[in-house]
Amino acid sequence: MIRIAPITYFCLATIALALPSAHGSLIVIDSFEDGTIALEATNSTPNVQLLNQPTTSAIGGYRDTAVILSSDYLSAQANSNPIPNAIAFSSGSQSTGVFALVYAGIDHSGLNGVDLTDGGTNRQITVNFAAADLGAEIQLALWDTFDSYIATSQTLPGGPGLVSFPFLNLSNQGIDLTSIKAIEVNILGQEEGDYTINSIYATVPEPTTLMIWSAFGVGVALFIRRNGVT
Repeated sequence: MIRIAPITYFCLATIALALPSAHGSLIVIDSFEDGTIALEATNSTPNVQLLNQPTTSAIGGYRDTAVILSSDYLSAQANSNPIPNAIAFSSGSQSTGVFALVYAGIDHSGLNGVDLTDGGTNRQITVNFAAADLGAEIQLALWDTFDSYIATSQTLPGGPGLVSFPFLNLSNQGIDLTSIKAIEVNILGQEEGDYTINSIYATVPEPTTLMIWSAFGVGVALFIRRNGVT
């Protein structure tokens, strides 16, 4: 049974405040509002996938999810719902794993050339962490409709907060952000690592959102530690 502390109820009630105000330009890639996920990679099944999962909260209406055990001990797992509006990824003791989210429409038919810049207004893709252990690598990969591909990565600083990938850096490497075919977000987790994502979106930078999530993440982090969700 999952027990939710009173502080967590308060934090979950503030989730609507956590997303930045749209100002006519917010494009949600995933808010994890639906589409239950329960995946566990082990020594006997080191690569587990949930493909073509229909979800209204994901761009293109479908999400692919994969968990890959990259060590030879214990397990790595991902869960969403009963965690509200979030997806959690964790690795067991002495285990490392990779968590992958792919948005490419049904059967990878594409995202119909979505303009992530929303006519030039948006300037970055942001991954909103309610909690994250430090040291993991987060990767962002994009494909456009002209078959150009770009991948970039950052190291997670740990704790709740926002990790952003500026469009200027991406467009300078040859990707057309106004005509995107597919999006992939990967976490290369550390041993005994715990990571929770609340949303992924393209938007105008809004620094005040970080302060909101710092308060929000304290309660959620208490809720989603490894043995709290089964």
